[in-house]
Amino acid sequence: MEEKLKARAIIVDDDNNVILIRYASMYMFPGGSVEQDESADIALIRELEEELGVSYEQDELTYLTAYEKMQPNYPLPTGEVVDRKLITHYYVLPYKTVNIKRQNLTDMETQEKFTILKANIEDLAYNFDYASDNP
Repeated sequence: MEEKLKARAIIVDDDNNVILIRYASMYMFPGGSVEQDESADIALIRELEEELGVSYEQDELTYLTAYEKMQPNYPLPTGEVVDRKLITHYYVLPYKTVNIKRQNLTDMETQEKFTILKANIEDLAYNFDYASDNP
């Protein structure tokens, strides 16, 4: 079984807006894959520099939790299909202004129209509650 590690940031500003990214038609918290021989916190710092153009130090990250999800029959870029365990580490970080001039997006992120968004936490909570009541 393949194991994939990711790290994501929950960043909230003073107006209770959370930073989200839209990538490959999905909304998610900023962050991404943990590379081989890299810790989750170091990976997150690297990903935030690439995606948001913002620098963080390890002491600014507060570990929140890890979420594990099984992904049976997951298609790899090689064409191989495997059962995969996805482990995502979540951190809470202080808000810093996004600097898109310092972004360093991959070609795929650019092709998939990688976008940075802000959403109010209360609006997100309402939409999640609504969605769970209306399957």
